[in-house]
Amino acid sequence: MVTKAELEKMLRPHLAFVLKYRPPVMKRGAPKPREPQPRGPDMARAGRAVAKEIAPGRLPFKATAEYLVGHANAGVRFAGAFALAALPLREWRWHVALAERLADDENWEVREAAVSAFRPLLEHDYGRAVKLLRRWATGGNVNLQRAAALAVMVAQRRPWPGPVADIFDVLAPLMAVRAEYVRKNLGPFAIGSSIGRHYPEETLSFLRKMMKAGDEQTRWNVAMAFNQSFGVHNPELALPFLTKLAADESKYVRTAAASSLRNIGRRHPRLVKPLLKKWEKEAKRQEVAARVAKFLK
Repeated sequence: MVTKAELEKMLRPHLAFVLKYRPPVMKRGAPKPREPQPRGPDMARAGRAVAKEIAPGRLPFKATAEYLVGHANAGVRFAGAFALAALPLREWRWHVALAERLADDENWEVREAAVSAFRPLLEHDYGRAVKLLRRWATGGNVNLQRAAALAVMVAQRRPWPGPVADIFDVLAPLMAVRAEYVRKNLGPFAIGSSIGRHYPEETLSFLRKMMKAGDEQTRWNVAMAFNQSFGVHNPELALPFLTKLAADESKYVRTAAASSLRNIGRRHPRLVKPLLKKWEKEAKRQEVAARVAKFLK
């Protein structure tokens, strides 16, 4: 049985720089740290290096992972997420408990890193992992809801290890979540920057279904799904959706449609400007036309 002091001594070569981490102060004029700070890649490398020591048994498996994930320094917890992602999955409940703890961490950078710890769960037991993501998506904890969206986004890049329909089964209940932390990472980011690019036909089918939803938050996410690369690189696919949403009864949704149309218009003015001219004569779309036209002069 390794004592905590012994474990800290064994980990010191890997964590010396990581332990200098201090949470960034998001304020103008805030003093900069006096010494170099570890960045995400530094902390990720440290976590993977520790995992390489754990795998052959040079470091205790559970004790090391639990030490990293429970450490007072957020930089060490960040490293712990990447160590957990690199470790073989031995005990499902234990791995899930640590992954959830990281995904609900008080530090936003640790929550970002936590997504990496989910991939081993999908690869080890796909069906069980998808059920877990659905539980996170419907559980009401905004940190875990966001983690579900980003876990799907990151995992499908390799590609997704199961039926693509499962991606959208996880995302569907999140579409109606109004919390800013979830919505900003769902429509414009998870769908609009990644999932739509990798699975365009399936994404379009999903968005058509979501368009029929009665709640405005779901329609907002549909509009914002075209705000980034998916819409900008596929304007012919985006414009029919945005044409309908530009006349939505909800100003909240119309504003989202205008935002996506503005980004598309900057890249494809020859497609968007004639559409705006037409909308200037349509009462339901005049507001969006005027809002977007200001940016395309």
